[in-house]
Amino acid sequence: MAFLQVLTTSVVVALLWVVIESIRRLFFHPLSHIPGPRLAALTWWYEFYYDVILPGKYIFKIQELHREYGPILRITPDEIHINDVGFLDTVYTGLRDKYEYPLRALRVPGGVGTTADAKLHKLRREALVPFFSKRNVLSLQHLVTEKVDQLSEIIVKHAREASPVNLSDIFFAFSNE
Repeated sequence: MAFLQVLTTSVVVALLWVVIESIRRLFFHPLSHIPGPRLAALTWWYEFYYDVILPGKYIFKIQELHREYGPILRITPDEIHINDVGFLDTVYTGLRDKYEYPLRALRVPGGVGTTADAKLHKLRREALVPFFSKRNVLSLQHLVTEKVDQLSEIIVKHAREASPVNLSDIFFAFSNE
């Protein structure tokens, strides 16, 4: 009997949470005023369906949704998509913290590109500036030219032999060199 009460209570609490969270996402969320499909505002399953069930179709669905809802669109409960180049300057002015969720996919904790805090990211980026100065890049030009020649030789060799070459591996090796 106690198990049945725990199960019933758990189901009721879960349903109550779903209803409250749905109301919050639709009406009280900071992005609630941005147009888009209600299902996309409620759950990430909308994105999952078009990216996983219909592999890679979400980007095309987003373009379709822009035609229906306009240039600024809510595509998940916490994300918007902007199809207006003129508006990007408004969004990307000043220091802004990055959205942490997509940064986790990069799996480089503590990296410059995966630092969510804007001030910390700026400090880390400024530490790398000397490595990308024009003078420093020009001093390494002979190395870049050498690697490009090496890459060209490999491609020519495979072309002469009419053998396949895995460009993904070659370009990965080239960019790491």
